[in-house]
Amino acid sequence: MNGAEGPDPAYEVEGLLERHWGLSAEVMELAPGSQARAWAVKSGTRRLVLRAAQDSAEHFELGLRASQLVDRDVLPAGPPVTAIDGSLMVVLPGDGLPTCLALLRFVPGYQLPLAGQSVVDLGRLLARIHRSLRGLAGPGAWTVPDGLAHSRAGLLSEHPSWVGDFLAETTGLVTWWLAGHDSSRDQMLRGDGPELLGRADGTWTGMIDWGAITFGPVMVDIGCWTAHLGRLHSHRYRETTDEFVTGYRQEAELSEEDVTAVPHFQRLLLSSRAPYQADPGVLDVFRDWIDHWCTSVAT
Repeated sequence: MNGAEGPDPAYEVEGLLERHWGLSAEVMELAPGSQARAWAVKSGTRRLVLRAAQDSAEHFELGLRASQLVDRDVLPAGPPVTAIDGSLMVVLPGDGLPTCLALLRFVPGYQLPLAGQSVVDLGRLLARIHRSLRGLAGPGAWTVPDGLAHSRAGLLSEHPSWVGDFLAETTGLVTWWLAGHDSSRDQMLRGDGPELLGRADGTWTGMIDWGAITFGPVMVDIGCWTAHLGRLHSHRYRETTDEFVTGYRQEAELSEEDVTAVPHFQRLLLSSRAPYQADPGVLDVFRDWIDHWCTSVAT
């Protein structure tokens, strides 16, 4: 999993832009994300974004290639601007994982509140993204076992017992399902939530941040998106999932076997929230989310 380290001083960032992309630009650091740092870049009339993350070069490049496909086929996705040497990225060596840099096309808009979005339309959108990514291949993608291992590594001695218990049960269920499913249908996935950019009138302008690119069954993304959306729709996970699947099936095939597995992958998302968290208040929020989900899917 990648981190949020990257080059620090503004003058260094400006130097990197000039050296690798031939741009003389003004830069301003944006609020850091959980997995990367980013700078707004203004060069003449051009608006761009420089993204930096500690990640394997192969995984970082897969995310860039995914953004190119989605930008071409579905909606603006902030694809990379090629460097002077024709590459999609620049790699700065360092201790441990390297710092990977990419200059991205700017996508206008602000983060839209998901509670106001049509669940059916979001299902259709994810299906179109999956169709676009279906042919993407290459080394470096994260996998479901990678994600489970990352969560297990985040179990802390101060965690209440429910954190490890819920993760262990999830690991067993998901591992059992993966062992019996048809892996020939696995593909590249977004690996992240439905973070849409848009305008004040609700029009979608794009979806950025493709740094969690993952290889696996499409239910990984469906479980992630519906776990978030069900929480925003009064914890109505069953009803929200049914609406989402209705939209998804308007754009792509989804078997009944796949649909019955969605709760396993909702669990996968939920079980990843509490690891690495030590704040009791934050843990209480995640416990409440899990308790509501358990009540909803059990009834």
